[in-house]
Amino acid sequence: MLYEKILAPLLFRLDAETAHNGALGLLRRANARPWLQALLAGRDRAPEPRLEQTLCGMRFRNPIGLAAGVDKNGVAASALAALGFGFVTVGSVTPGRGQPGNPRPRLFRDVPNRALWNRLGFNNRGADTLAEVLQRQPKLPVPLGISLGKALQTPIDDALEDYSRSLERLYPYADFFEICISSPNTLNLRELQEGSRLEKLLTGLVSKAGDLARSAGMARRKPLWPKFAHDMPPILRDIAMSKCRELLDPGIDAVVMGNTTVDPEFNPDPEKGGYSGPPLFPKAREQVRGAAARLEGRLTLVGNGGIFDGGDAYTMMRESGCPLVQVNSAFPYRGPTIARRMTQELLQAMDRHGVGHMSEIADGH
Repeated sequence: MLYEKILAPLLFRLDAETAHNGALGLLRRANARPWLQALLAGRDRAPEPRLEQTLCGMRFRNPIGLAAGVDKNGVAASALAALGFGFVTVGSVTPGRGQPGNPRPRLFRDVPNRALWNRLGFNNRGADTLAEVLQRQPKLPVPLGISLGKALQTPIDDALEDYSRSLERLYPYADFFEICISSPNTLNLRELQEGSRLEKLLTGLVSKAGDLARSAGMARRKPLWPKFAHDMPPILRDIAMSKCRELLDPGIDAVVMGNTTVDPEFNPDPEKGGYSGPPLFPKAREQVRGAAARLEGRLTLVGNGGIFDGGDAYTMMRESGCPLVQVNSAFPYRGPTIARRMTQELLQAMDRHGVGHMSEIADGH
């Protein structure tokens, strides 16, 4: 492909964060120009019925989602949707006007393994700014998620206040909200995945979202998708999934399983931050399968981690039954056509296995 053979090597001569910001800047320009978005979307690209699903009260044209982290401030959400993703998540975002994150350099490539390290630390312009940005954009043709995070300076025991503030400020603009409690780059954040802290956070956010829905005259609250780390020991993962089953609503909410890893077995240099890309895929498959076994189909499961192509997506879906997946680090390596290429690769995998529709992937195929 043109991007991988010519453009990517040129971009990779730049610092990883500089290249990322430059590419996002181009997409931001497209975001403000409907005609350019139409060009990105292409002509006569009707949805593929075999890939369409209704989950959590939302219609997904395909199961390939863009994970949080690519567009932290929502400046290119419409353009990213035009590229063919089935859903787009922006953020992670913290309350107010945000925070600078960790010092640079904080984003690194592992080109031989087509992977990335990041220790960004929730750098973002804040929920107030994101609300202003999204208010100026038309509604996306695909579900839009906003990933919420905790500010670095907020004590872990006060985390609910941060998530609640951002949820309230951004409630009109998202179709669902990811609750990011799994980043390794904010001190102690992963403690929110465990025990009473997880229960307090989820209970508080379910209540807050319900209040916001009633105030807006909505029949039901918007979905909440807590996002967990692949580094969780199985026993803690299973307890967390049980808590989600207990506290979240079947048919509305989902669980996202996973984030970057700092496990030295899968991360060749943890000092550079969380690691993502194909080397993580074996660990991700195991953890997503484990989460699925504990959830027992009660909540929608979203697979995340090391997915590089449509074949990887098919494998994760078949093994765990997760109907949706997310990609992040594959985006800079495969370029702006990644969503369309992955959907075609997924359809080819379905054809090889005699699968007629997405809903059949996990049915013994």
